[in-house]
Amino acid sequence: MKEILPKVKVAVLQAAPVLFNLKVKLGKTCKSIFEAADQGAQLILFPEAFIPAYPRRSTWWGIMLDLISSN
Repeated sequence: MKEILPKVKVAVLQAAPVLFNLKVKLGKTCKSIFEAADQGAQLILFPEAFIPAYPRRSTWWGIMLDLISSN
């Protein structure tokens, strides 16, 4: 007999993170959660590192891109 699994409504957020401002970052996150929940989402997927984020110069490659673009 085939098992029937319950359906789950999923929301996928596509938005840029807020850098260097925790209060605004958390406000944006909470607003996104409430908006998705109001539309019936049971699971919300955020981009990788949406909360902590990665500042552009936090990686070696980001530093190299800055050096290249400044020349």
